[in-house]
Amino acid sequence: MIVTHDRGHGRDEVRKVEIISVDPSSSLTRGFNGVRQIIKITRKNTDHLTFETKDHVVYAICSQSCKKLNVTAVAQVIRAHWSIEVRLHGQRDVRMGEDANKATIGAAPRALACLRNWAIAIVEKYQRLNCMRKISHAWQSLSYNTEKGLSQLEAMI
Repeated sequence: MIVTHDRGHGRDEVRKVEIISVDPSSSLTRGFNGVRQIIKITRKNTDHLTFETKDHVVYAICSQSCKKLNVTAVAQVIRAHWSIEVRLHGQRDVRMGEDANKATIGAAPRALACLRNWAIAIVEKYQRLNCMRKISHAWQSLSYNTEKGLSQLEAMI
């Protein structure tokens, strides 16, 4: 078991990661072939202003034997996954309005997600100061006029 403490974003967070070995034939693993371990992540967040505390428990499954897993490495991998998820969500939803998108037919949602990822890759590669604003404008243009939006995005490359 490993316990970490972080402070930021207006809250304190205590995170505990435990690895529990299980017998693959156990009823706990029914429906999950090859499970060797269950990872339990417990987070306790305390708001700095209201002192309100929230507890979160998340489980993950793993097919590695207990000899191969290091609890510190597992905690780092899980933390890295969420930092990527939060960073991408901020760019895809907050800046590009992904959750507000109404495309639901056929491959349109996947195609639009690919275009968003492409736009994010451009921003990360070239790190232009106002590039995100330009991409947001081009993205809005793309909604109304596909040809114009694509030409604006291509011009940024």
